Amino acid sequence: MTLKTGCAAGIFAGVLVFAAACDRSPATDTYASGTEAPPDSLTNPLAADQRAAALEYARRLKFDSLPHGASDRQRLTTRDSIARRDILGPLAELLPERRARGNTWPALERGRIVGRITTDGPYATLGLPAGVSYVWIDSLRPSDDSSVGRAIVIPEDPSVPARRLDVLYLRDLHAGHGREPAARWIYVAGRSERPWLTCVTNGCCVVGVSTAEGIALGSERY
Repeated sequence: MTLKTGCAAGIFAGVLVFAAACDRSPATDTYASGTEAPPDSLTNPLAADQRAAALEYARRLKFDSLPHGASDRQRLTTRDSIARRDILGPLAELLPERRARGNTWPALERGRIVGRITTDGPYATLGLPAGVSYVWIDSLRPSDDSSVGRAIVIPEDPSVPARRLDVLYLRDLHAGHGREPAARWIYVAGRSERPWLTCVTNGCCVVGVSTAEGIALGSERY
């Protein structure tokens, strides 16, 4: 993967990570307010009776696709454990919600949609069908360094179940130069791709990393 302007790269606990350097410059009024809050009735997008409300909320949001590197579009890979090689999968575009860089800790504990994924085919590792899916994050608690929470992938197609995944927050250590949120696909060595998104004012969230892996990443990164 080509490392884009404004990004940081590192190797953490055997995991190759290309991380978005979520910018920390003063936000404009547009971004300072954070992602629009969901309706009070929307508390758990995994619940079938809340799916329609989750999609209605997602469709009201705007997702950043500006050409400065806010988004990432590439083919996703999976690991063939028998042949011991990576296989190219669907073409996927990852976009951050355009106000996500202004999110507060209470907002991420309550729940916000912070990104949108569009693929031209299914990607079973993340429970993605072909088409559009949204990334919801909640249960994230304040932390100076790293924290784990819950991510839910919500397909636009209501016939496809939403899927719960772990999420790891990592505090950004590299000052950026822009004012926009950022998103990158990262490759977990020997496994598959994971979405990395701006989620809160002082850091990013990587989706689909287990709690145990998250603790290792948080303690061993540099």
